[in-house]
Amino acid sequence: MAEVTYLTRASLERLENRITHLRKNVLPNLIKQVGEAASFGDLSENFEWQSAKQQRDMVRTEILKIENLLANFQLIENLPVTGEVVTIGTKVSLLDLKTEDEVTYSILGSEDINPKSNIISHTSPIARSLMMKEEGDTVSVVTPSGTKQYEVISIEKIF
Repeated sequence: MAEVTYLTRASLERLENRITHLRKNVLPNLIKQVGEAASFGDLSENFEWQSAKQQRDMVRTEILKIENLLANFQLIENLPVTGEVVTIGTKVSLLDLKTEDEVTYSILGSEDINPKSNIISHTSPIARSLMMKEEGDTVSVVTPSGTKQYEVISIEKIF
């Protein structure tokens, strides 16, 4: 069975809009370009044909990727999240035990990540370290700059 893709309603809508656009607009245009470029003659040295064919293949690959994501998804908003432990669909605030800096992460699916807004994937190393932790728990998180020790100071449901 395929791996479940966790999506928010927003990411589901974004993926559905993207695949519709690719299928109805982009792919037909590229197929037309491949045909037109093929009419220019010798295909072995026809850059326009090779380029259009490569772009067409890239779009087909993107469509397949999105189709695979949409084939087995679950909406994060429909998950039984309590906010008592860290899971996908929670916002968790952490206290760095060394620097006493506070950081808050929202844990969602891989199609929703936004590092600038501290929205991380449930499969990220930080999120995996935090899963099933409760308020007051301490956790070691391996980062590129070394292992950090955090205390979970609050957990809340996002949806």
